[in-house]
Amino acid sequence: VRWDLFHLAQGEHYGSATAMTGSCGLQWRVSKLISSEVYIQNPNRAPMADMRTPTKINAALHWTASKQAVVSFGLLKEGEQSVAYQMQVDYAPSPKVHLKMGVANGFEPFMMGLSVRTHRIEWGMFSAYHMVFGFSPGAYVRIRKM
Repeated sequence: VRWDLFHLAQGEHYGSATAMTGSCGLQWRVSKLISSEVYIQNPNRAPMADMRTPTKINAALHWTASKQAVVSFGLLKEGEQSVAYQMQVDYAPSPKVHLKMGVANGFEPFMMGLSVRTHRIEWGMFSAYHMVFGFSPGAYVRIRKM
């Protein structure tokens, strides 16, 4: 379960908008090297500016290529848009630092990020390129079970 707070600033004279939404999903291990997940983001279609944001459904398959690298392949369905195909590589040069990079054929064709793990908490920041909005930075905090 995850909660998201979005803030969109469209430029100095166009104002801004904020929306709060959530997501939920399931993750399971198929084998020692393969895991999978499915989740739904924004089931409430949170209002933002003068519109309701679309619900997103994401499914992914993760392959643990080595102790340091995980390669993910996914599908994303957002509102009325076509299905977007995604690929992401998560590389861990150390157990506490993870580098992420992804590509897709949808509205966000490129993403890169960095996360640092301390005990049970993962602190992350990323930037994605959106075809309409340009580069959009983001940050997150994850609390993991032991």
